[in-house]
Formats: sequence, C-alpha cells, structure tokens
Amino acid sequence: MSNRNIKFIYSYLKKYITVWMSGIVLTAIAMLVKIKYSWLMKDLIDQALMPKDLNILLKLCITFPLLVLICSFITYLKEYCFNFVSQKSIIGIREDIFSHVLQLPYRFFVKNDNGQIVNRLINDVENTQEAFSDSIVSFISSIITIVFVSVWLFFIHWKLAIIVLLIVPFFVIITKCLWKKIGMLSRNVSEKRGEITSFLQQTIISIELVKLVGNNQFFLHNFAIMCKKLSIDTVKLRMSRIFANSLWESILTPYQGVIYLVGGFWYITVGSPSIGTMLAFINYVNLLIPAMLNLIDDITNMSVGASSLERLYEYLDEEPQSSGEKLLSTESTINIEFKNVCFSHINTEFEINNLNLSVYDKDFVTIIGHTGSGKSTLLKLLVRMYDIDSGEILINGINIKEYNLNDLRMCFGFVQQEVHLLKGTIRTNLTFANPEITEEKIEYALRVAQLDKFVNNLPNKLDTIVGERGITLSGGERQRLSVARMILCKNKVVVMDEPTSALDMKTEHIILKSLQPIFNQITTIVIDHRLSTLDYAKKIVVMEHGKIIEEGGYNELIAKNGKLCELLNCKKE
Repeated sequence: MSNRNIKFIYSYLKKYITVWMSGIVLTAIAMLVKIKYSWLMKDLIDQALMPKDLNILLKLCITFPLLVLICSFITYLKEYCFNFVSQKSIIGIREDIFSHVLQLPYRFFVKNDNGQIVNRLINDVENTQEAFSDSIVSFISSIITIVFVSVWLFFIHWKLAIIVLLIVPFFVIITKCLWKKIGMLSRNVSEKRGEITSFLQQTIISIELVKLVGNNQFFLHNFAIMCKKLSIDTVKLRMSRIFANSLWESILTPYQGVIYLVGGFWYITVGSPSIGTMLAFINYVNLLIPAMLNLIDDITNMSVGASSLERLYEYLDEEPQSSGEKLLSTESTINIEFKNVCFSHINTEFEINNLNLSVYDKDFVTIIGHTGSGKSTLLKLLVRMYDIDSGEILINGINIKEYNLNDLRMCFGFVQQEVHLLKGTIRTNLTFANPEITEEKIEYALRVAQLDKFVNNLPNKLDTIVGERGITLSGGERQRLSVARMILCKNKVVVMDEPTSALDMKTEHIILKSLQPIFNQITTIVIDHRLSTLDYAKKIVVMEHGKIIEEGGYNELIAKNGKLCELLNCKKE
C-alpha cells in the first residue's frame, strides 16, 4: 500500500482513533485468550491425562468453555469497534468525493464520460470501502495472530519455530508480485464496468430514439461485445485471486507434514518436545496457517481497493473551480459588461474572439443568431460554467471571479431549452433551489407559467411524480414548469435560452405577457430563435460565428437593413 493511500485512509480514521485503537487492543486480547486456550491442550495431555489427575481434568474442563465465552465476547466488541470506525470513515469518503466532484469545473464533465463518473462514484468507492473496512480489519487481525503465535512458537520450541518460519521470505516475495498483477487486472475490470455503465445510461436516456429507430440489434451487438470483454477480464481477475489463495494453501498445508516429521523424530530420539507440547504446537500452527492464508486474501482485496482508490485520485487531483468571497446577492443593481472576451471550446473550431457587450440594470436584451453562433455559450460564460481564456466579464465593475461562485449562480434564474427535471414530485422540482418558498408564491408562479390548471387537475396536484427527467410530462409542460421554477428562484438576473420553443404561439404570448412585470423589475437576457421577444427588448444583439455583428434597438437595426432584417425576411435589396 502506498504512503498516499495510508495517509488518505488515516485522515478519515484519525477522528475515531480511540475507538480504532480499542479494536486493536481487543484483537490482541482475544488472540492471547486463544493462545491460552490452545496452551491448555498441553496441560490436558501432560498434566491431566498422562498422570490420570481427575482434579486437574475437572478444572481444565471448566476453564475451556469459560475461555471460549470470554473470547467470543471480546471478538464481538472488537468487530463493533472496527465496523463503527470503518462505516463512519466510508461515509466521510463518499461525501467528500461527491462534494469535490460537484465543485469541479463544467469542462471536467464535458471531457469525461458520464458513465465513467458514475462508475467511479459507485463501484470504485464501493471497492475502496470493502478493501479498507472489511479487509483492513481482517488484515490487522491476521497480522496480530501471526506475530503473537510466532512469538509463542519460539517460546514453546524455538527449533520447530524456525522450521515453520523458513517459508516467510518466499511468502513476502510471491505476495508482492501477485499484488501488482491483481491491481492491474482490477483496474481493467473497473474500466470495463464504467464503459458498460456509460453505454446503458446513454441507451436508457435515448430510449425514445431507440424505440423509434427500431434497430435493437445495434445496441444488443455493442452491449454483447462490452459484456464479453468484461467477462474475460473478470475471469482473469478471479482466477488470479484463486491462484493466489490456492498457491499458498497447496504450500502451507503440506508443509505441516515437515513439522510433524521433524517434531516426531525429535520426540522419538530424544524425548522432547512432549506429546502435549507437540499437540499445542500443532494447534498454534493451525492458527498460524489460516491467518497467513487470510492475509493473502486481505492483501488481494486491498490491491483491488488500492487500484480503485488510484482511479478516485484522478478526480480528487482535479482542481475545484475557483471562487471569490464577494456576494452578488447583496447588490441592489446589476450592470454586466463583457470586455474583450475570448473563449474557445476544447477540440473544436468554435471560438468567441474579442467580444464586447454591456447589459445595464433592468435591461431586456434579446440575443439572436443562427445555431452555433455562440449565444448559449455567452450565457454559460456569464455564470462561469466555462471560464474565459482572456478578457473580463464584470458585474458592477467587479470581475465575476471575485464573486462567491454559488452565490453568483443563485442570483441567476435560468429557463433552458432542454429542461432538466429531478426524479420526484412537481413540488420538489419547483422548490429544491429555494425550499423556504411559500404556497402563495408557488401558486403565483404556476399561474404566470400557465401551469395552474394543469397541476390542479392532477390527482395528487403538486405531489404528482413527474418521473425521471420529467418523462411523464410533455415538452411544453416541462418548459412551463421550468418558467415557474425560475420565478421562484432568488433572481437578480433572468436568463432564458429558447424559453418558449416547445409552446404554441398563443401560450407563448400569454406567458411572456404575464412575465412582463418581472421583466420590468429585473435584468433579463433572452436567446430567441423564434424572435418572439423582440417587442420586449431594449437591446437586440445579433451574433454570428462567435462575434456580435449588430447591436441596438429594434428600430435602429431595422433602419440599418442588416442581419436582423435578413433574419426577419424584411431586408431590402
């Protein structure tokens, strides 16, 4: 196990180090009781049966069950201590890793496959848990058993003890080689599982497309190939683990014959050790060999856990997105300025180059342009979903990087074209960003979004389950729910990306008219392909290929007879 792994695990164990050390002490006590129990076998032979002493025989027969009960009770307490600490520690590991991943930049999620992320957060954390909770407890118990029994073997008969321990160097060398091999195989298996998780996730998310196309064989064929690859690597991993265990079992178990031969020879020729001593010695060897076999299994499991932990380090080593300390929520006015902003997506030709744009307090700005012109990217830059390559984005003259990231985003109410809904109730989807919202405000938001009649007609009203990704709702219902959610957020800026693309013209007009009082009191930025918000806009921004090619009021741009006129089909030749 690497020093980093040890430090990582210890950072979680140290909070409960007293309980952990109590478990180790109890393990040692339990082992001493077992040693005493086996030593009584010597007394039974040499002091009771051979001399035919009934008093000692009676005393030993009372002592035997008493020691068993004491050992069982101590073992129970020991297991409780270790399991308490390991479960508390793994909760901390799970929470910290998930929290860290949530703080990573949006680029991280763009460049990493969702299935692999889920696989690491579930399977790799699970492997780490098994390795460093169950296996480490067994590992410590095995080490204590090996140390205590080895010392006691020297106390009983040091010559036989040397013969027993001659095999230890080979044990260490072969185990180290097996550790590397099993760790590599474990990593391969984990990666294959991640690929399958990703494939299944993408297939289920796209189930509507899968059904419509009707070509199930494509998905079945690819799934079968991935399953076959996983099966091959899993078999290699399991056979390596079986080989490690069977190798030592096939070596250690027959090795007892050497001990019997040498010990028996010495007893026959020189009368030492005694029969009772030999019996006790063999009992201790029978404690030692399973402990060594368990140690191999524990090392194998920890090798798997170490491999999973190395995969988790790849995420833990990612730098969280920086956050400032200033609070935008305390500001009474919002003035936004894009100043010489440059940005490019990874592995694409798209770029925003030297963009300048001002949005003043309570402005209504509509951004229009063809698909791929950079409209949505511009809004993502505003809330630091991406950080710009150069230039500045300022709010009230302060670089947005100086604002607290979570507070900055909470000040923006978003309505997106692709609506994201949580699995749960309508109420949950409306209030998760602001749980303290009142029923009156919820009813108001539903009315403005033209969703009140729909919700009131549902059997469970606000407590109706919408299904995963809102699958039980239509596109228009999901979009209206998104509008209602935006109204309930603590908005200082409203950002809408094609907010009514799934609505009919009549509903769109009603919702926009209902939202006008909100537009009049708050800074609003809208991306609009259908050009339905031009009547509300104080400023219209026309984008093309990552650049602003026109900017101004409606009448001003119409008079220019430029790109806006072309989009409205009213350009004069």
